[in-house]
Amino acid sequence: MSNEERPFIESCGFCGNGLLRFYRCNNCDDVVALCDECELMWVDIESLAADQNLPSDTLFPQCPSCGLENAEFSKASIEELEERKLARFSAGESV
Repeated sequence: MSNEERPFIESCGFCGNGLLRFYRCNNCDDVVALCDECELMWVDIESLAADQNLPSDTLFPQCPSCGLENAEFSKASIEELEERKLARFSAGESV
């Protein structure tokens, strides 16, 4: 596992063990939130930041934006979040 710090939103309201991290779908280029523990995913990051108990949109590896069932995702950088006006939802960075 990489020791690279990555931005996160909050703790997962469902499993309580993971962090909600930003990932970008390599197919549709949308940024989604993914729990790094239970692998639930959300497309509406603003609503999720306001309510961590928001029902998830799907389970990894299906993209909640484009619906691709075996989508590939890349970690979203803070620069990508700034470009998409999502950086304000980052609570910090962690490993």
